[in-house]
Amino acid sequence: MRFLHLSVAAAALTLTGCVSAQAAMPSAAHTAVKTNIAAQAITPPQAQKADRNIPQDRALRDAARKRYRTDTIKPPKKTGTQ
Repeated sequence: MRFLHLSVAAAALTLTGCVSAQAAMPSAAHTAVKTNIAAQAITPPQAQKADRNIPQDRALRDAARKRYRTDTIKPPKKTGTQ
């Protein structure tokens, strides 16, 4: 019985070291994500925003559909990294 009381007291003292008055994530951490998104976003000029016409290339579209139907793919192009 005495061992039980001693182990409970030791556990209580140990767990109090884990408690913190500070938040786990500071409030500034939430703004970091928004800042990164804003830095990586490219806002088009007003003239491009107004032009919503997206020209379509029929030959490219038909070739992509044919590759999809026949389950063939175009091999990726090699890059100069290695």
